[in-house]
Amino acid sequence: MEEKQGLIIFLLFILFSPIYGQSNAPFGSGAKAIALGNTTTLSGEIYALFGNQAGLANAQNFSVAINSANYYSLNDLNHLGFGVLLPTNSGNFGLSVSQFGIDELKEQKIGVAYSKKLGKRFNAGIQFDYLNIQTDEFGNNGSFTFEGGIQAEISSEWKFGAHFFSPAKISVTNKQNIPTIIKIGTAFCPSPKARLIAELEKDISHPLRLNSGIEYFLNDRFIARIGIRSNPANFNFGIGTKLGNMVSLDLAFSYHQTLGFSPMLSVVYVSKK
Repeated sequence: MEEKQGLIIFLLFILFSPIYGQSNAPFGSGAKAIALGNTTTLSGEIYALFGNQAGLANAQNFSVAINSANYYSLNDLNHLGFGVLLPTNSGNFGLSVSQFGIDELKEQKIGVAYSKKLGKRFNAGIQFDYLNIQTDEFGNNGSFTFEGGIQAEISSEWKFGAHFFSPAKISVTNKQNIPTIIKIGTAFCPSPKARLIAELEKDISHPLRLNSGIEYFLNDRFIARIGIRSNPANFNFGIGTKLGNMVSLDLAFSYHQTLGFSPMLSVVYVSKK
């Protein structure tokens, strides 16, 4: 009975999630981005592996990230992601691996990224992806695509970002194409303790949606986050904290008006120089 329930929820999830397939799941961007309404165009350092690869250029230290999400409190409906960031003098490199789904239908994604600073205020990045769908009916089906983006620092308070995913029409199975998604966003810091983010997201097969979030630094170790998405409406919130000097933890919850709550967790390790 629980397996049938999981399959039914999974199918409903596909119907109600316009960006299904971008990163194995809408929660593949990590707990920090999800808490901020899945705003990813201004992602920085290793978080950019799961959002906008241009942000990788800001990192100076070797980093590792693990993302985990449980969908709608179902044991069989989970997402797991892993990322590694390696800075070099020639630019920064990243590797990400993630999986989402149930036994009857699974998606895997492997991405290799490169990012570089093109001046003091401008970053660019690109990532080559391998997507694989495994089903009981069709077996394994894999396809290659790519994604990338830019980030610009207009001033110390104002930043701009843009990201595209799979601009060419690519089929991963006979019945499913990889979605083409474009995102444009901006972030404004009215004070050292607060950051406001707004982002437009367009899947060419679905209506335009707005992602937005607010991040507030409570103190040196704790950060509170809240976010809202449209089409369909999602309410997200979460908190981030530092566990020592090298490990940080982000926790987020997303509420879908039809399917309910989903918790997610990200753990990031950043080495010392």
